Amino acid sequence: MTTITLPRADIAMTETVSGAPTRDWYRWARDITERVGGVVGTGTNELAASAFEDAGIEETKAALYRLADDIGAVPACQPAVIDQDPQPSIAQLLAEVAELRKEVEGLKSGTVA
Repeated sequence: MTTITLPRADIAMTETVSGAPTRDWYRWARDITERVGGVVGTGTNELAASAFEDAGIEETKAALYRLADDIGAVPACQPAVIDQDPQPSIAQLLAEVAELRKEVEGLKSGTVA
């Protein structure tokens, strides 16, 4: 935040010929009228940047409610039901593992070509 200071004391307030304010006094008057908080207060740009209605709070709440609705709309899934007994396939896998062990032992001993 910047402060607005008065022009130097040696600067005339108006031009002698036309009576219009000088550039420095005109700039000071413009700057002080554009600021909401006065000479050392917060400027209008700073207030607009910190406005609470622009914070997106309502949009964030709406997005969270929509997410909760979407999550609640997903149907609950049922656990998978196995139609067959896994015991025969386990026995088959154990037989294949035993066969592979025989081959590995044969490769280690050099009997398998």
